[in-house]
Amino acid sequence: FQGWLVDDDLNVKLYWLQARYLAADGVMDATTRSLAEQLLAQNPGLSVVLEMLSMDAFRQGDSELAIVYLNRALTGANDPRKQVTLANGITQVRASLTDPPAGVTVNISADGEVASHATVFALARPVGGGMPYAVVKRPAFLLPFAVRLDDLVSMSPERKLIDADEFEIVVRLSSSGAAMAQPGDWQWQSAPQSLVGGGSIGLEANLQAP
Repeated sequence: FQGWLVDDDLNVKLYWLQARYLAADGVMDATTRSLAEQLLAQNPGLSVVLEMLSMDAFRQGDSELAIVYLNRALTGANDPRKQVTLANGITQVRASLTDPPAGVTVNISADGEVASHATVFALARPVGGGMPYAVVKRPAFLLPFAVRLDDLVSMSPERKLIDADEFEIVVRLSSSGAAMAQPGDWQWQSAPQSLVGGGSIGLEANLQAP
């Protein structure tokens, strides 16, 4: 009966996952984890499932994996209160890392009035453009804030920021929320950067109207 119940319907699977998760006081067994993976295969940005997995990873002592899930959850979240909660969660879990991966911390601010519905994209990409190594998406109403670009927010496990000889940081404020740059976007761009040898880079990105 259980297998028939959850085979195809995403909403039923989600209900079943939440019921099992709550009944087990937030502990995920093999069946619960399998349901979570099935749901993400159908909808990779399902925030509630990513939150469950992040909590489970943190409880298991894997803070880095928790950050991966939290960042994905924040990228897909639309509710402002949830966005604030997830952003704070990422900050707290990152603060708990004893040996954080090499990366770039970008302190982002904006000059002028910013629409509350706008979106900020921060990315590390090859110098001159190309597929990003790492991307972070945040709601603009959180400005000013800091983001960390490293391999925990990589676009692909095969494209690690730490392996790039050189890269640049681009921060873009989009009123439309579109992932691709649009006319009227506010944009800041760094000089070429490098993490060869590890370590950490700190940058100040001040967004201004074009």
